[in-house]
This record gives sequence, structure tokens and C-alpha cells, in this order.
Amino acid sequence: LCDALGIYLVDETNLETHGFGGQLSCSPEWTHAYMERAARMVLRDKNHPSVILWSLGNESGAGMNHAAMYGWIKEYDKTRYVQYESGNPKGNISDIICPMYPNMSWVEDVMADSSDLRPFIMCEYAYAKSNSNGNFKEFWDYIDKYPRFQGGFLWDFSDKAIAVKDENNGTKYVYGGYFGEDVVDPVPDMCMNGVVHPDLSFKPGALEVRNGQSPVLIEYVANPYIGTGSWKIVNHYHVLDLSHLKVRYEVVKNGILTREGCLETLTTPAGGSDDLWIPEISGDLCDEVYVNYYVELAKDTFFAPAGYEIYRKQIPLTGNVYCPESGEVFSDCVQVRENDDSVEIFGDGVSVVYDKKKGVFSRAQFNGQQYLEGGNDEFYRAVTGIDEGTHEKGRNFDDDWREKGLDRLEKSVESVVVCPGDRVIILKVRSVYGAGMFRTNTTYMIGSRGMEIHNQVVNNSGFECIPRIGLSFRLPSEYSRLSWYGLGPWETYQDRKSAAFMGQYEDTVAAQHEPFVVPCECGGHEDTRCMTLSDGRHKLTVTGGAPFHFSALPYSMEAYLKAGYADELPKVCTGTWLMLDAVHAGLGGDTGWAKNIHPEYRIKTGMYAYSFKLIFE
Repeated sequence: LCDALGIYLVDETNLETHGFGGQLSCSPEWTHAYMERAARMVLRDKNHPSVILWSLGNESGAGMNHAAMYGWIKEYDKTRYVQYESGNPKGNISDIICPMYPNMSWVEDVMADSSDLRPFIMCEYAYAKSNSNGNFKEFWDYIDKYPRFQGGFLWDFSDKAIAVKDENNGTKYVYGGYFGEDVVDPVPDMCMNGVVHPDLSFKPGALEVRNGQSPVLIEYVANPYIGTGSWKIVNHYHVLDLSHLKVRYEVVKNGILTREGCLETLTTPAGGSDDLWIPEISGDLCDEVYVNYYVELAKDTFFAPAGYEIYRKQIPLTGNVYCPESGEVFSDCVQVRENDDSVEIFGDGVSVVYDKKKGVFSRAQFNGQQYLEGGNDEFYRAVTGIDEGTHEKGRNFDDDWREKGLDRLEKSVESVVVCPGDRVIILKVRSVYGAGMFRTNTTYMIGSRGMEIHNQVVNNSGFECIPRIGLSFRLPSEYSRLSWYGLGPWETYQDRKSAAFMGQYEDTVAAQHEPFVVPCECGGHEDTRCMTLSDGRHKLTVTGGAPFHFSALPYSMEAYLKAGYADELPKVCTGTWLMLDAVHAGLGGDTGWAKNIHPEYRIKTGMYAYSFKLIFE
């Protein structure tokens, strides 16, 4: 199949001594066994043109037996290269530097080492377990920067699960321990590490992967001689020009499509580039305007139909920032009454009750319609497979979080001060979490049409990174329609958002749930300016003092944390759970067993301030 379709292969010797280390690789008693396996592979597959590299095996240390294999193959087949990873071997064993899961600083060191100019191809990277593939763009920035850095092999393509019939005769995908087997991996879902789900549908990370390693890129190329530059479309194909593709564009103003079309057929040669046509704009230059480019197949191919997208790029045409108009919080007179347990704000259809002991809203109604409850500070998330790692002490975030109780913080409300007014009631609330791990100083400005929330959070937890800083609310399940102005249309996180576009989007709350085999954190949206939840007649609109992260899901964080499989989530939806985050940590994904959220995407010790405006309509 790969011969016919032109897919390049590395053909790997059936050799791995993972659990035994590299002792056999240095033992003369095993030389013949090593040689026999290498020779059998080459003799079997030598006439397959798809094979461009021979591999000497996997994770077996490095020794003289590998050098013998290398010498035999190179003498027998002078047309192909040989690679091997384990033990960081030199040129007498591998023609390629092919590390597993390198970190970025080491990659730069290798690129700067002129004493070893072998090609650099990662034999494994971007561990795609659970909700992952954060930091992917960073690797491809380096690949595009350094010609010798030629890419890598993601681990892995698809989740490796077993399909069984569920109670409704549908398909359920299961992993280690489901059958009550005697031997189970210490990390039962370790094989659930694909870019795609076990049914081959895309995970959200697959969209980032597709864009990051696209053979076509749109880049701004600076001209150092004149101090400016231009946008280019760059062809990274080895032999094809771009005539088999079409480039579609959209001009979007404040999230609204105003113009669309297709560029003329491009004939950019392999390895070349051409200037990209940029549309001119007219009218109000105070608007936020983007041009969105979509590179698509012009004709049907063996792997996808015409119109299938292989790359996308958004370019700003103005430097402005747009935020949709939100309503007025303080429109009519309100009154307040207070007792030892609660504060009630009421007037002209509004009724808001704040629980002084719990430090949350037990009711927020307008014209008899319940809008929300809650408003608790949140610092945890429904952990991902990368957060959990392999539970080796000190090597994963979630064990640290749980050890210090981040998943079960006790809240103490230290003070609630009520400041009455004519059109606004101000509550000033001081709270402490986890015996001083977090302190919050929150001001609520409550009017007849909603509230403004201003929060100062002191993170004294001492963690290298916490998952989030934000607030959680529960709305009635009827609030099932979602719209937002921010990045989309799919979910985005700090370290996985380069393929998403700023725009105005609409969807359902149910669609925000991503069906990972092991339920986890999902549905997040970065760089949001405004979001709305609606039941068709009423709506809650949220804007932020700065761009924010949010999720609106049909299940609570607690439900995600308890469920080992999707069918263990609640059968009946009892609410819409809204998370409003001032900041949400990256997902990570360099490996599946280390703290690999990159430093710039971590939430560290310090003080954080944010604000939200909530409008009831």
C-alpha cells in the first residue's frame, strides 16, 4: 500500500530489549541473533521503494552488535540510510540523529553543533495521550528554522483500544483492566495516546498537528535591506508545485463575513515561494478585520475529496480590537437586605441571593427566570492523561496537586461587607482556601440586570503550575445554546491554538464535550472577548476586562473526574457548567510521563487580577 501511495517508511528490525537494558547489545553471544534479524528484514523488504530508511531496532542500548548490523546493511544496500536511536549512537551505528522526546533547549544545542551534521529526525515525539498535543507548534517552528531538523514521528496515530458492545448494542472502546485480567499496566490507559480517537475521528489536537506539519505555509518574510517585508505562500513539497491545490479566502470584520473568493491557481514550484495576494479594505478602519486563508485540495485524491483542508492561516488587516456590545448592569433601583447567613439584592424583577457562609450565589433570577448559581473560585481541572503522567513521584503535576489537596480545597469566608447604593449593591468578600494556599479579595457590583465581578487572587500554593484561576457557575440545562467571539471553531488552550481563528461562533453546549475514551478536561476556548449562553428566550452574556478562557459543558468537573469511561458520565444532564478563567494552563504533550507544560504556559505563584461582567437578558 505504501509503495502504491508514495508513503515513506522507516523499516525497523524486530529488536527491543527495553526491560533488560543494553546488555545484550554488547554481548558477543547475541551477535548472530542481532545480525540474523537485521538481515531477514532487509532481504524481505529490499524491493519496496517506500522504504527509505532501515532502523536497527528500538530501546536496546547501543553496542557492537548494532555496529555489526549497520556495517552489514550498508555494505549490502548502498541506496538507503540506516538509523538507530537508543544510547545516542554516533555515525558508525546511525546515519541519522533520531532522538526520542527531545526537549527544545537540547535541540538548539544539537543544531548549533557543527561537529556532527547528520540529519535530525525525532523517532518519537508529541505524545498524544488524552487531551494533548500542546507545545506542538514550538517543534515545528524549529523544524522550519533549521534545515537539518527534518521532522519526526508522532507517538501515536490512533488510540489503541478494544471495541466491545455496550448495553445498547453500540460500540464501546475499552482499555487495560476492563476484562479483569491478571496483568494490567500501572497506567491502564497508557495506550490511549493517539492523535485520533480509536474510531479514527479527529481529536482536537489533530487539527493543530495538521496545520503545524502542513506542506504549505503562509509566512511573513522580512526584507532586512528595506526594513519591511511581505506575506508569502511557501511550498514545502519535495516534487509537487501547488497547482493541485486551491486557496480560498474570507474577509471577516468584527466576526462577520463580508467578502470571500478564491485565488488564481498557484504554480509555486517545490521548495519555492510566491507573494500572497492580500485584499484591500475600505470603510471604518476602527473595525477588527482579518483575512482567513484556507488551502484545500482542488480535486479528489486517494486520501480525501476535493475541498479537504490541509492548511489555514489568519492574517490581521487592522490592528484594532473589537468587543461585542454588552448590556447595562445598573439600570434600575435595587434594594438589599442582610442577615447572618445571606445577602439578598432585589428590585424590578431581579433577585440575587449570596450565601455568606459558602461564599457563592444560591440564586440569581431575573423576571422569575433562574440564570445561575455558584461563583466559586476554581484552581483545579478534570485532569488529562498528561497531567496524571505515570504516577512516578515528582514527575507529574496531578500527584503533586492531590498530595497538597488542590482537588479538595476547603474554603473559609473571612469577611463579607455590604455597601448599599441606589442602582448598585457592592459586596466585598475576602476568602482563603487551603489554609492560605490561595487568598481572594472579590468585589461584586450587583445591579438590576446583572453583576460585575472584580477579583484579586494571591497564589501562594508553591506549585510549579496550577491548572487554572477562575470561577465556576451552574446554569439550568436549558441554557444549551452557545455563542462566543474569540478563537474557534474548535477547542483551544494556551499551548494549542495556532490553527484556530478569531471570529464569531455558534454551537451547542453538548458539542463542547469531546468524547475522549477516558473523560477529561475539554471544551476550552482561549482569547475570548464575549460569550453568551441562551435557552432560546433568555440569555446570559459574559464579557471580560481582558481576553479570557471559558468552557461551557453538559457535565461538571466532578463528573469528569469520577468517570473512567464516557458511559459513566451522568445519563441525564442536570445543568450547564460554565467555567470563566482569567488564565488556564497549557495542556503539555511532549511526553506522557513528565511535567512538560512549557514554562510560558504555566500558572505560577503570584498575584492575579481579573474582572467579568455578567448580563441577564
